[in-house]
Amino acid sequence: MTNASPFLQAYLFAYVLWFELALGCLGLYMIHPLVGGAWGVLLQPVFKAGLRSIWVLVPLFVPIALEASRIFPWLDAATVAASPAIQQKLVYLNLAFFLARAAFYFSCWLGLAYFLVRIREPRRLARLCAGGLVLYGFTVSFALVDWVMSLEPQWYSTLFGLLMIVTQGLAAMAFAVGLSMRTATRNVRAGFYSQQLMRDLGNLLLVFVMVAAYLSFMQYLIQWSGNLPKEVIHYSHRSQGGWQWLALAIFILQFCAPFIGILFRRIKQRPQGLGAIALTMLAGFTLNIYWVVKPMFSPDVLRVHAWDILLTLLLGAVWLSVYSWNARKVP
Repeated sequence: MTNASPFLQAYLFAYVLWFELALGCLGLYMIHPLVGGAWGVLLQPVFKAGLRSIWVLVPLFVPIALEASRIFPWLDAATVAASPAIQQKLVYLNLAFFLARAAFYFSCWLGLAYFLVRIREPRRLARLCAGGLVLYGFTVSFALVDWVMSLEPQWYSTLFGLLMIVTQGLAAMAFAVGLSMRTATRNVRAGFYSQQLMRDLGNLLLVFVMVAAYLSFMQYLIQWSGNLPKEVIHYSHRSQGGWQWLALAIFILQFCAPFIGILFRRIKQRPQGLGAIALTMLAGFTLNIYWVVKPMFSPDVLRVHAWDILLTLLLGAVWLSVYSWNARKVP
């Protein structure tokens, strides 16, 4: 009550973290009807329960909408007055348009989730998924620009939206694989899992690891080579005060360890090994979202607040409770 800023900053981080996981389930669910594959038969129920839980993101967004003026610098009059770059973007960065866009995003996602779980005919479902993926790509990109990238309104990157979408897919795939590995030990004996299927799941994880690493490096390389103040501000904030060590931890957990582990067939053919890889990727994903969001508020020093941990667990408990409730309805 005396200082709401740490709470709101931690709330935004926790919200973006679970938002990424939930929307990743929506995106991956729409891919399988278009490409097919045995992997989807196993993982589609996990993604379906996830997309049926998207609605809970709407009430969880209310604190961000109500307290946007305390979170986003482009709503602070003094910050705007001191920055010509922000002044040029006020046609887009204003509260009314910000809330209208958020309402549009949620309407699109809820509409997609509503029809996806009700359509049974394969051809109709494939047509919906084809158009839905285009709508998903645009809306998620703009939503993350609004809610994350605008925290540094002087900075821009044309790769940011795509990078965050791939990160969503990485998180949702790791979540689904890790969850399915919980029951894999007994289901292997029952014939539901084969070594080929386990290798396929490991290879899918490898794809997301490599694409996310490639896009992250390309964004850094382009902005490093350009060396313009409006571009490098993002990385200058994250290369000092302890943030650089967090970046190293992300590199190890989200790329090095999974990449090396998945290369060994013996590891990815075992449920315990594949589950450990998935959990490692989820840990790296959590640190990555923290590294993207929090330096906007504390660029000089890495400072973990108690609210960061508490609200991550609280919002996670809310979303996972709704997810578990929906999972019981999915065959």
